[in-house]
This record gives sequence, structure tokens and C-alpha cells, in this order.
Amino acid sequence: MGSTLLRSSSEIAKEKWQNYTGQLPESSLHYRIEAAKKIVENMGELKGAVMKIGQMLSITEDLILPKEITELFKKLQKDAPPMSENDLLSVFKKTFNSSPDEVFENFERRPFAQASIGQVHRATLKDGTPVAVKVQYPDIKQAVVHDFKNLDKIDQMLGLLFKQKPDIKTLIKEVKDVLALECDYRHELKELQEFNLLLQERQCGVRVPNAFENYSGEHILTMELMEGDSFEQTLQYPQEVKDRLGQRLYDFFHISLYEFNKVHTDPQSANYLFNQDQIILLDFGATKIFERDFITHYTNLLVALEKSDFPSYAHEMIELGFFTHEDMKTNAGRIVRRHYQMIHKLYTPYVDEGIRPLQTHNPFAMAKEFLQEIELKGRKAPHPDFFHLDRAHLGLYSKLRSWGSHIDWKSQRERSRDFFSKNLSETAD
Repeated sequence: MGSTLLRSSSEIAKEKWQNYTGQLPESSLHYRIEAAKKIVENMGELKGAVMKIGQMLSITEDLILPKEITELFKKLQKDAPPMSENDLLSVFKKTFNSSPDEVFENFERRPFAQASIGQVHRATLKDGTPVAVKVQYPDIKQAVVHDFKNLDKIDQMLGLLFKQKPDIKTLIKEVKDVLALECDYRHELKELQEFNLLLQERQCGVRVPNAFENYSGEHILTMELMEGDSFEQTLQYPQEVKDRLGQRLYDFFHISLYEFNKVHTDPQSANYLFNQDQIILLDFGATKIFERDFITHYTNLLVALEKSDFPSYAHEMIELGFFTHEDMKTNAGRIVRRHYQMIHKLYTPYVDEGIRPLQTHNPFAMAKEFLQEIELKGRKAPHPDFFHLDRAHLGLYSKLRSWGSHIDWKSQRERSRDFFSKNLSETAD
């Protein structure tokens, strides 16, 4: 498995996808989509960085990429071949110096779930406790290094679909940082334990699995086996259930940001299980701690929108690195004002009290229109925390959109903000 991973990243994919990257007719969207699908299909042989980016892109549903492409990314993850028996035994030998059958009372050899850097097996502890055991693909760290040398496959795919393809450098850097943490399951175990404690104190209809430290290591993570429906299955729930789950997911985001100052930032659908009263959150390899200074500026930005206060909005956008003082001087700050108008239109429907659905316009289409008006070359990237926050927002938005949830957008946001402000004042005193 290890040598196959390395060759997949550096040789096999290159040989296959280069056949599909010739000059394509600009006028034929169907032809360009089919060519992009060929590139994505060949990513199915890869693990690590390339598939992680694929997962990130797939949560956009049809908001950014054609639905054919996001559906293919999802299928590739489900259909990824499991590691060999020898590779599985080698990971256990490296971690426990024992076989799975010596560590567990029962261990199912065939995984029931796949991830970008590992696979998950059902097992039973010696005392009869059912568990889920996440086993990391061998040599995945080396495969990730090779992947980053070949990420132009994603660039090729986006180039086929967009005349002005987006710059994915920030995305690549974020993937590097995330995967560095995700490749150490000891980090994920620690995050699971911390979120468990936080959620015991703050009951909000969200649960995470308990972790078993004595059955875990750098490359193996053993967790409580939790059962529930997939996100796709929830689409068949009654609307009142989808409204309830949407409210809980939305509330959990604000509780995490303002009360925990820590957000789960890997919102792909495979990381969730559901029942009609509860959300089960999985895979804590990617969590982000937000500094209070950033949260303060971010809150001030939202308050400026709520009060239709353009000067304060512009000030916070400059503080957070989106714009510069020079932008405010150029053409009387036209670009900043244009951005304010766009975000104000997106945000203000959620300012007032009451229960209502998600608005209908596509924020990505609006952002694309705005980006056509601004010169991005040489422009400094905004505060890096926005990338993590936007990733969490995107997952939240996509689920609420698919559910058609009618929710109270104001109450929990205000309660969590008040909690943050009070805690900030007490800390300062």
C-alpha cells in the first residue's frame, strides 16, 4: 500500500490525466465537464492531499462546481479501495506490537467507512464495548508530500471549468496545515476529549464519540461506535425535523465560535450522523482555535452590517486584511463600498427576529461577480482565520440549503455573542 500510494501521487495519475488536458472548446460546457470528470476519476487512485481538496470542493454541492463534479468526488471517497491485509497488520504492529485480534475481542477486517488518510473498522473491546477503529494508511505522510508536488491536477480541473480560475494557493496551504495535524491521531484524540467535556457542560443537541486512549496511538484511533443516518438519508426526513436539525447545527456553530472559541472545520457530510433529535459529529482531526482578538473584529464587522454602518465596516475590513487604506482612497473607496453592498444584501435578511428559511440567492455567484471588478494580483491575503471560518460556514450553508430549514437566525447568535462579551470583560478585569 505504501509504495502504491507514493507512485499514485507522483507517476500513475500524471500519466493518466495528461491525456485530457489539451485545448478544449470554450463553447462546450458539457465537453469541459466531461474532461474535468476524467481528471477527477484518476484522483480516485490517490489518498491524502488531493482527495482532501476534493472533499473540500465537494461540500459546495452545485454552488461553485458543476454538480457532476461534486457528486463524483463523493463517489470516489466511498469507492476507494481498502488497504491490504499486510498493510493493516503492519500499522497494528507499529502501534501496539500486536495484531488486531490480540488487541480487540473482535475486529472486522473490512472497513465500513473511508477517509482521505485512513479507514474505519467495527470492533469490540475485551469488555464487550462496541467501537469504531480508525486506521491510518501506511506511509500517508510521504504520500502527502508527493501529493503537494502534483496539485496542479486540481488547477487543471478548475481551469477547464472556469475561464478565470480561482487562486487555490491559500487552499493548498490550509490543506498542508490540516493534514499535518490529521496525520497524528493523538491530536484528534485530544480534540475529541476536549469537545466531549465542552458538550457535557453545554447541552445543545450535538454529541461526539468518546475516545479510548489505551486503544489509540499516532496511527490508530479507537472511538465509541455511534449509529445514525447519513446526511443523504436526512433529506427524506419530515420538514419539521429538518428545521429542528438545522436550528441545532446553526446554534452549535455560534456556541463553538463564541463560547468555545474553537470550531470543527471539516464540514463534509461524511463527518456527520443524524437521528431525528440529535446530531453526531465525527472526525476531529481538523479543528480551529480562534483568537479572541479575531473574534472581536469579526463580531464588530457583523454589528456594523446590522447597523448599516459603512465606516465601521470599512475599518474592520482593513483591520482584518481584506482591504487597505489605499482602497478607501481609490475612487472614493468604490471597491470597499461595492463589497459592503454585497455582504449587506447577503447578511441583513438574518438580522431581525423571527423564523425564516435561507435566502435564495447564491452567495458564490455574487462573490464571482464582485471578483470580476477587483484586481487580485499582488493583493495581500486577508486574515488566515477567515479561510477556516469560511470553510465551516460553507458546510453549514450547504446543509441548511439542502434541508430548506426554517430557523431562528438571531436568538442563539445574540446569546453566544453576549457570553463572549461578558467573558472578555471578566478576563480583562
